Amino acid sequence: MTTMTKRSTLAALLLAVIVAGVASAAEKVRVVATLTDLASIARFVGGDRVDVTCLSKGYEDPHYVLPTPSLIVEANRADLYVEMGLELEIWSERVLEGSRNPRIQVGAPGHVFAAEGVPTLEKPAVLTRAQGDIHPFGNPHVNLSPMNGKILAANIAAGLKRVDAAGSEEYDRNLKAFEDRVDRSLFGDELVRLVKPEQLERLVRAGKLHDYLESKEYQGKKLATRLGGWMGKMRGVRGAKLIAHHKNWVYFERDFGVEVVGYIEPKPGLTPSPAHVSALKDLIAKSGARLVIHAPYYPASYAQDLAAETGIVEVTMPTLVGGVPGADDTFALFDVLTDRMVAGLKP
Repeated sequence: MTTMTKRSTLAALLLAVIVAGVASAAEKVRVVATLTDLASIARFVGGDRVDVTCLSKGYEDPHYVLPTPSLIVEANRADLYVEMGLELEIWSERVLEGSRNPRIQVGAPGHVFAAEGVPTLEKPAVLTRAQGDIHPFGNPHVNLSPMNGKILAANIAAGLKRVDAAGSEEYDRNLKAFEDRVDRSLFGDELVRLVKPEQLERLVRAGKLHDYLESKEYQGKKLATRLGGWMGKMRGVRGAKLIAHHKNWVYFERDFGVEVVGYIEPKPGLTPSPAHVSALKDLIAKSGARLVIHAPYYPASYAQDLAAETGIVEVTMPTLVGGVPGADDTFALFDVLTDRMVAGLKP
């Protein structure tokens, strides 16, 4: 074989590799997610079959993202569009309309409301703007419960199977692995071996988990001593009272047993008045609240001033993946949240 022939053969092989790589990338399902948590879960569930793009940052207010032309272009190219729903992303409708992509419109196979089927909390009995920014379907910050994350993942998996039936088995395997990891991360490996995760989840949602674990024994020890994971880490701060900036935390409160007794916002979306701040100070003194928390997209000065004037601890708590350094995926987010809360509530 001549040198020229060898070079031609090598060039042909390199071209074949490049073309195969391009073809492989082109075959991936193009997933566009509105929020970083949804993008993170889609990557876990989709695995190597998906290419995921997120339209927002974790340090942005999920209610108010500017639907720029670049976001609309991303949606135009999508095979699957994933949004939380529950009127959390009030900007998403404009992105969908501008995309001119029939595959991802509401009701099409390529559209997913990830929060569909989540048992929501704080559904208003009466809809009135006098209550500030309210959500008719309940509090939309459902991602702040690890248990709800399993429902988000199942809805995303269903959407992926609609647009990529050939990958159904892989999506099912990835979903099962994701659900198992959530269970073990939330309750610890030992407790999950002793009690079915489905039962543990029902007990959490009913507010009865810790009573149950204290009432049952295994090999002479209460099941409460077998509790690990994020729940075990938070066990020592159960019952702690907090002040928060906004009503982001109702699902986190329910799961982990802390209580937000007051808000910097007098009503959702409203700026606090001097009278409201004064009332908050009195509430802190009476309730024994020890921590004031705020998401990174709210002005820190309100929480910092309140902490300085009352002696409680101020902590930035991300509500989304990527909200602070280290909260790199949905599991790391809860690592950061539980670590920061436990540290802030130390005696």
